[in-house]
Amino acid sequence: MNAHYEKVIVACAFLTLFVNIGFPSTSFNVYMPYIVGEVGDVGGSLVLALRTLASMGAVIVVDRYFHLFDLRVGLALGFAFTATGFVVYGFASTLPVFLAGGVITGLGYGLGGMVGVTMLIRRWYVSGFSGAIGLASVGSGVASVVVPICAVHLIEGLSLSISFRIQAFVALVIGVIVFLAMRNRPADMGIKPFERDDGTGTAKRGMSGAGRNVSPRTRKLLLVAVTFVGMLCVGGPSYLSILMGECGFDSVFAAAVLSALGVSLTIAKFVSGKVFDRFGTAHGSTIFFMAFVCGPGLCLLSPLHLEPVMVLAAVLYGAGAALGTVGVSVWSVEFADPKNYARSIKNFQLAYSAGGFIANTFPGALKELTGSYMDTYALFFVLASAAMAIVVGIYASHRLRNCARPAA
Repeated sequence: MNAHYEKVIVACAFLTLFVNIGFPSTSFNVYMPYIVGEVGDVGGSLVLALRTLASMGAVIVVDRYFHLFDLRVGLALGFAFTATGFVVYGFASTLPVFLAGGVITGLGYGLGGMVGVTMLIRRWYVSGFSGAIGLASVGSGVASVVVPICAVHLIEGLSLSISFRIQAFVALVIGVIVFLAMRNRPADMGIKPFERDDGTGTAKRGMSGAGRNVSPRTRKLLLVAVTFVGMLCVGGPSYLSILMGECGFDSVFAAAVLSALGVSLTIAKFVSGKVFDRFGTAHGSTIFFMAFVCGPGLCLLSPLHLEPVMVLAAVLYGAGAALGTVGVSVWSVEFADPKNYARSIKNFQLAYSAGGFIANTFPGALKELTGSYMDTYALFFVLASAAMAIVVGIYASHRLRNCARPAA
């Protein structure tokens, strides 16, 4: 059994993201109408804003956090924060208590999320890293589909507070299971990291770790691209239904389009990892960036009121948004500074979170200035194109330098 324990690690990573990303973030929208009913529109926005700020604060210190705790313990504490936050939600009836729940679940998101999972999987996979991180990332997508359905039944059948408490219990149980099954390193079990016999995989089909030779200026430029990706992944789906309503689509069709986007994103997280492993990070990034550019581009055609076009826009947008998890994780590994590996991964996740925070603030203000959300999606189209130019350009320039370098 130990010979293939890396598969158990991927299952642990899947469950970690299912709870620590899925519960506080990707599935949490199902609770917002009820929270707004309790504390008002402004109060609901404050809950989300404080959760985001808490998660960003956690990501800022996460490299030091994983120096204090090993990955197994550190991720387990992430589960504890998430479960505790939902317990707090379960007893909330006033804004301060809801805000406290938002802060605590934000800590679970930041300390028990993508940074730790990326570090864990990288330890267990010499090759096949992209496919493994892609499969693990599906966890948060599955949560976005499964949790809302269960939560609505619990709320309608029991109550909002009981639904929160049950979700806290589920988070705790899954956390205990993951803690018991997870191991920090293959050496803890007397085995080696997974490596394919033919030597294929991200490490050899991507940049073979050569991304670590890039300049600090190049890394900063890549962080700018990751910030743009964060803006696109968070802002695009959040405002799509509003854009469609503005352009005359009915709410039922808008909901169906958002569902298509969610399904596309969940599938693309898994597929993108396989594509990265099979064709290399450079080619994989190009393929999914093309979808990411076309998604908001087709959204600009929404005034034409063509339903098939909007469905296609959502599917492509969802496929491209897989870069927000799989792409960012793989880039953070390939461009990591060997002098401070954890900090490099943290910086990528922090840039992504910063982009998401920005995307939650400017669309409304831009709409006030221009009178339409079309301008927001025009900006998303420009940002997607710029991010693609930066990332693909860095890979291309590095490949050209390698070709031009004389043999030793």
